Amino acid sequence: MGVTVTTWIMSLLNALGLFYWSHANHPVFIFTCDFALVMLGYGVLRFYWLGREWARWLVMLTCLLCFWNVKGLGLTKVSPVVKPTIVIEAILAVYLLYFLNTRLVRQWFNQSDRESTPNHL
Repeated sequence: MGVTVTTWIMSLLNALGLFYWSHANHPVFIFTCDFALVMLGYGVLRFYWLGREWARWLVMLTCLLCFWNVKGLGLTKVSPVVKPTIVIEAILAVYLLYFLNTRLVRQWFNQSDRESTPNHL
């Protein structure tokens, strides 16, 4: 899987983040915060897709947060969409941490920072 495919997968998983608020104590506040984070995530994904090195690092940092989310699998008051999403995110995080640290991908991101229109992997 290349940058374009992983961007699409992360975009879908990012949208599923809007389901996290459904059993919250203050659903309007949590939904508003989740919505803002999802929009911020789409901004990062745009620059990731364009090949910006800083976005690559943010995606790798987010992968570490996906492992933190695994602890939430034992909670009973979560939306039915959340548990499979957490598992899929953790699996994707393992792949991304490998993929984004391969020599070819690191070179592509470094080269893309210098070019205005990168060729996608």
